[in-house]
Amino acid sequence: MNRRHPDQHRGVTLLELLVVIAIIGILVSLLLAGVQRVRDAQVRTENGDRIAQIGQAIGNAKLKLNLTQIPAGLLPNYSFTLKGRYNGNEPELEYLLAAFPQMNTAMNSNQDNGYTGPDVVLDANQTLMLFLTGGTATQFTGFSTNSKRPFEIGNAGDSRKGPYLEGVNQKWYRLDISKTPAQAWLVDKYDVPFAYFASLKGKLGAYPPDQSFSWVDPEPPAVPLSTVKAFRSNGKYLNEQGFQIISAGKDRQFGAGDMVIPGQGVGADDQANFTKSTLSGGLN
Repeated sequence: MNRRHPDQHRGVTLLELLVVIAIIGILVSLLLAGVQRVRDAQVRTENGDRIAQIGQAIGNAKLKLNLTQIPAGLLPNYSFTLKGRYNGNEPELEYLLAAFPQMNTAMNSNQDNGYTGPDVVLDANQTLMLFLTGGTATQFTGFSTNSKRPFEIGNAGDSRKGPYLEGVNQKWYRLDISKTPAQAWLVDKYDVPFAYFASLKGKLGAYPPDQSFSWVDPEPPAVPLSTVKAFRSNGKYLNEQGFQIISAGKDRQFGAGDMVIPGQGVGADDQANFTKSTLSGGLN
């Protein structure tokens, strides 16, 4: 009669095999979750760095272009109309002539400013892109040193003023193809345009109280209409004499803004130049 030796190993049962597989599955899921958290934190850090770079570029552009503020659109519709020739009564001229004084001479002598496209209405983000890089008007090459024709594209190797935001490439912008010619938005790491607000002429507490940022993604995948207002705390605008740049964060949805600082839900993962991390962490 055959007898099993006490030291002889028995076969692995199906139940034991399933338990081992389940444990491995749990360990893999924990590992993947940890990897995803690390990746999310890395992207969030890179997004904050992008906001900081834009903030530095704004400071540089204000200094070089003799501006108190990069406008976030102008009254009455909080927009900025780019024209090849201005008549002399447009609100845009206050900023353009501060940056390019010789444009006044060109305008009075019925010359154009170097922009050859049709009139186009820019939102706040596109206006920021225009002043920092020249936008699509100059193919992001900054401005001509001929201040009569600042929007002239010029030839390769020509001396230029700017761009003040260096290294702009397709990862930094997205084209608004609903406009002719198409205009560029500065986008965050999640491919959503930043909301940009600026105090009027850099004056204390001079943010327009009803200014908001709205956009509809003209390209798939579609993102619904978003609206956010400049943030306030204790009745005062944050960065009262400066500007606010806000990213919609990973969920690609803006919080409402104004005096609502989100602690959770929509807007909790928003990032801005006036916070160190996300808005869910509060103002810090």
